[in-house]
Amino acid sequence: GQDVIISSGPTLTVAVDSATPSAKQMVMSTIDNSVFAVRLSANNVENIKVTDLSFLDTITGNTAGRTSFKDMKVYDGASFVGPRTPTIAGTTTSTVPFSFTTPIIVPKNGSKTLVLKGDLGTYDEGAISGSGHTWSINATSTDVTAYGESSNNSAVVSFSGTVGGSAMTVYRTKLSLTASLLGAATGRSRASVDDLATVNWTANSAYQVLLGTVSIKFNGFAVSNGSPNFTVDLLKSDGTAFGGSTETCSPGAGNSCSVTFSPQFTISSGATQGTKVRVNSSSFYDVAYGQGLSVLINAASDIAWNDGVIGGIGLEASAVPFTLANTSYE
Repeated sequence: GQDVIISSGPTLTVAVDSATPSAKQMVMSTIDNSVFAVRLSANNVENIKVTDLSFLDTITGNTAGRTSFKDMKVYDGASFVGPRTPTIAGTTTSTVPFSFTTPIIVPKNGSKTLVLKGDLGTYDEGAISGSGHTWSINATSTDVTAYGESSNNSAVVSFSGTVGGSAMTVYRTKLSLTASLLGAATGRSRASVDDLATVNWTANSAYQVLLGTVSIKFNGFAVSNGSPNFTVDLLKSDGTAFGGSTETCSPGAGNSCSVTFSPQFTISSGATQGTKVRVNSSSFYDVAYGQGLSVLINAASDIAWNDGVIGGIGLEASAVPFTLANTSYE
């Protein structure tokens, strides 16, 4: 005879998808920013059609009646439904309900990933610098409406854990950096003038960046705990000072030390400022089992910049530790 499946009916499980982006900085006026991905899974009874889906934006640093997002879109692969304009409830939340004219079909015993993307307004349109946004689907059946495709019976909606994404923070512009080693990567000679790395600082085309402070960490046997202090300079490409005066690094615990510069330098929108890191390595520690040295931006807060609205902005957490140079001495 035929197989008979005994079931209470179609069940749809809602979960965070692995495609959900990590916490990041977003720039005003940009479009199609991926903010959240949700995975919908059907049990083995029948295909499930999803007709309605509502997203919640939990906001920090907001102003009543305003939100930085102006349009939201749900993508099913390359296809999108929308856009939809967020509805603001006070200062801490906004909602985006989607009603799909053509239902989203989740295959029986399969899954479907939907990606939520957003367009950000400009500063003049009221986007708020420093506002944080965490997108989610509330763990209530009222946020998801689904039916069996064949039976048209209401599907039971269950939630796998907390169905929420990572915090996204909106700024008027964004600072990015690249770096590369100068000179030999191994067998490097100690010198009183030792240019270690180039560092390029770029402001997003949306607006200028004021680079306030830069902390650089040195780590490795070349700067072993108790070895002599050494000087560090942050210079423009032409050799003139970029980070203010020469700083002194004092090797300590963990075979490391750090210095902090205060450039207070404005990088024009879309422009790149080239710099280089120079040290006096003539007194670096000399030991038979290795004289390695790593130069890095160790934490997001080791950089502080201003987007023209607020200051003290750091790097994205996912960007650190950021390596400026890895080398070793002879």
